[in-house]
Amino acid sequence: MKKTRRTWKVAAYLLALIVGLAMARTCADVGVDFSVYHGATSRLLHGGPLYSWQLDEMMMFKYPPWWAPFFFPFAPIPSRAAHILWGLSLAALLLILVRWLINHKVRPALICVALVVCYGLFNVFAFTGQVALLMGVGALLLYGDCKKISDPGRKGDARRIMLFWLLSAKILTLVPLFFIWRSYLHKRTWLGLIILLGTLTALVALLDPSHSFPGILQAWLDAIRTRSDPVLGRPSIAIGMREAQSLVSMVYRLFKFDVLNNAVVQVATTGWAVVCTYLFARVSKDCPDLPRWALALAVMTTVQPLTGFYSYVMSVPLLLFALEAGMRHFEKQRDASQVLVAFVGLLMTAAFTQKTLGNLGHWLEFFSVKSWGVYLSAWVVVRNRSLLETTYSGRVAMPACVSSPTLSAF
Repeated sequence: MKKTRRTWKVAAYLLALIVGLAMARTCADVGVDFSVYHGATSRLLHGGPLYSWQLDEMMMFKYPPWWAPFFFPFAPIPSRAAHILWGLSLAALLLILVRWLINHKVRPALICVALVVCYGLFNVFAFTGQVALLMGVGALLLYGDCKKISDPGRKGDARRIMLFWLLSAKILTLVPLFFIWRSYLHKRTWLGLIILLGTLTALVALLDPSHSFPGILQAWLDAIRTRSDPVLGRPSIAIGMREAQSLVSMVYRLFKFDVLNNAVVQVATTGWAVVCTYLFARVSKDCPDLPRWALALAVMTTVQPLTGFYSYVMSVPLLLFALEAGMRHFEKQRDASQVLVAFVGLLMTAAFTQKTLGNLGHWLEFFSVKSWGVYLSAWVVVRNRSLLETTYSGRVAMPACVSSPTLSAF
């Protein structure tokens, strides 16, 4: 059994390496969003503006100014070399994620299955060269566990500050912090946040000749609401596209809401995010620590209006925890229903697209199939939380599962 598990572990790493190198190649050849990061920060370091829809045409830098310094090391490098370096970084992040999952008792065989099913998802992600994988893996590592993120000491402060910075790329990507809000009830943490974000923003304002400190913040707020439209010659909203797979986007598509000019819709969007996050936080409050944090990261993708296909790489840990929970349920009850539901959730999130299913996939995407896949996986984790508790929680363990010798080897 140990030999079989070792074999699957080696297979998982090799498969992750293959998928990672494929991602690196795609990012090196295309990486459209990374081109924006590289171009905007290169321009900033040469005395140009960070935010400019006139210069960037269809694409512009939309992250907060305190995120721009992260890309400074890439800025002086020629574009092609920077894309290759970023692509290799994404491959390394995937290997780190696989190692994290194996170390936290997710079966390597399930990881192999997920990597195969998610190949297209990872490829789409690499096509953009986005930062979602960095955010997901970084959030898992910084969180550590409940004790580490709640540590009142300096190490805990550092974790909370860096986690906030990491998830602040977009306003609603901060949603997972709602699950651990009590951890942020430390004055030193907020003081550190103000100093870090203020310093980084001031640095960008000093480099940007077009904006003062308040001006750079206003430019960012304008950027996150709009994209440049070369036909109209003015900003236009970048929301409601079929590629946006959150439930909010589905509602926009169904009712053709004008988000840019409708304050009621904007408030309703924020309200939905808060209510949905609160409900999931309540429902999952008895879940083991790490699966609940993975659930928090995945739920964020369903409430962020501009959640594109690529963002669902952040849901991969939840999808795998759901498969693991389903397998444990099968070992105990000899009932494969939970494995089946978890696998359907994986397919809905990663594989059901117009490219794979034609017209059916088109309609599934219209109704935000990826969000429903996340919710299915979340249901499996919450329903089988007692089977995960012996591994992922410090609370009193539930009765041990009846193990299957064959399945346990995987």
